[in-house]
Amino acid sequence: MSLNFAQVGINTDKPALHTGLHISERMDPASASPDKYNGVIIPRYTEAQRDMQFIPNMNTAQNSMLIYNITEDCYNYWNQAEQEWKSLCGALGNLNSLLIARQYK
Repeated sequence: MSLNFAQVGINTDKPALHTGLHISERMDPASASPDKYNGVIIPRYTEAQRDMQFIPNMNTAQNSMLIYNITEDCYNYWNQAEQEWKSLCGALGNLNSLLIARQYK
């Protein structure tokens, strides 16, 4: 038995070799305002929706799954090792107590 691996491309017929999904900018030369400045919208959930929908079903296959948490106004990812959602932005807290332990030259 052999396994085949394929890359998926959106708006490209030559997705980058080491990507699972390659989304290329759209460029319509006939457009008066080129539409190449587009982004990707990550699925959005409130914390309640996230916890009700996902937590009962999370396992190793979902490790690093990314969502946008509307309640927190932040991106969250699933950390399988700790069995919890981690925030990618969260509050920084009091920066007055920040200690820099390296000296940069």
